[in-house]
Amino acid sequence: MRISDWRKELKESLLWRDTYCYCGKPLVRGVNIDMHEGLVSRGQMMGWPEELKLLTFNELNCILICHTCNIMNPPSRKRVWDDQQKRYGDELEKWYRSLCGLVKGKMQNFT
Repeated sequence: MRISDWRKELKESLLWRDTYCYCGKPLVRGVNIDMHEGLVSRGQMMGWPEELKLLTFNELNCILICHTCNIMNPPSRKRVWDDQQKRYGDELEKWYRSLCGLVKGKMQNFT
């Protein structure tokens, strides 16, 4: 499966969880929804093998936000970390630490 297909499926699956943007706007399917990689960005993934990239396109790293916020004012990584930590607890930290162990280069410390 191509990454673009994987991202489409993930975006669809996140619609149950993310019904409002960080700015408070309701998210409307097919109208104003962008998927944002909140902790590990696609830019950080450049040069990574596809198998490793696929580990980042999941509900722990990705959030849905409105198009305006995605372009003009995306939430900070720290804010996404804090919100995802409330949702997923230790699962988030285990995933992030395992990812840090697989990649070369510095990853941001949120804890």
